[in-house]
Amino acid sequence: MDHIPLTEEEKAKHEEAIDQLCQEFPDRVDFIRSSYLEVLERAVGEAIIFTYLTILISREVRTLLRIQELSPSE
Repeated sequence: MDHIPLTEEEKAKHEEAIDQLCQEFPDRVDFIRSSYLEVLERAVGEAIIFTYLTILISREVRTLLRIQELSPSE
């Protein structure tokens, strides 16, 4: 997260959101962290207001987790 231009307060909020997702889905920690950071990096480049990014990104990561659960395993 160090290469993403955020204040220390914003970084702390995103870390907290990642931790919360990891508690919710303890078996998917690596996927959650990498997906969250990937979406965050994309969103920071396009966002004007950063207030609700943690909520929006958390929702997107949950959606990605659900998609993976519904997708047939190979």
